[in-house]
Amino acid sequence: VSMPVQTDIRKGETPLLNGPEVSVEKRPLMLLDIDGVISPLNTRNPENYETIQGTYPLDIHPQLPKYLRRYLNLVQPVWASTWADTANKETVLLDHLGFEELPWINFHAEIDPSYHEGLDLLDPTRKLPWIKAFAEHFSDRPIIWWEDDAFDDAESWVAERNLVCPMLLISPERDIGITPEQLEETTDFLNQI
Repeated sequence: VSMPVQTDIRKGETPLLNGPEVSVEKRPLMLLDIDGVISPLNTRNPENYETIQGTYPLDIHPQLPKYLRRYLNLVQPVWASTWADTANKETVLLDHLGFEELPWINFHAEIDPSYHEGLDLLDPTRKLPWIKAFAEHFSDRPIIWWEDDAFDDAESWVAERNLVCPMLLISPERDIGITPEQLEETTDFLNQI
C-alpha cells in the first residue's frame, strides 16, 4: 500500500492525532467508533443491552466491557469516532468500558489529497482517508478497526493493507452495534497475530 507518509500527525492547526500519546509498544491499534458500534443507532434500549446515561444515553451490549477490558493488555485503543475528544469527556462511558482518556483521530484534519483516492464515489466510507493516513503512520502495527459506516472501498483497502501488515475491519450493523460474534472475531484475530 503506497501512500505518502505523514511527517508528524500531531502537528499543524488541526492535527490528525490528538489526546494522550499512542504507546510506543508494538501492540495492535484498535480504532473504535461509538455510534452504531459501541452503541446501536436509531434504537432505544434494545433487548439485553445496558443503558448508561452520560450527556447522551448509550445502549451497550453487556459483554462489551468484559471483552474490552480483556483487550486492554493486548491493544492500544484509539477513538475513531466523530465524537472526537467528546468521547474522553464522557467519564460514564470511559468508566463503563474500563478506559482512561484515549488518543483520538481528528476527521477534520488536513491530510494529503492522495488519501482520498480510491473512495467509492456512490457509497464512500467517509472516514477512510483519515484512517489511511493514520495507518500509514503506524505501518508496522496491526490494526483492528470497528466501523459501522464502512463499505466496499474500505474492505478493498483493508485487504490491500493486509498484504503488508495485519488488519481487521469489523463493520457492525448500525442498528445492532458490535455483536458477541464480532467480539469473538476480534479475539481470534488477536490470537493469530
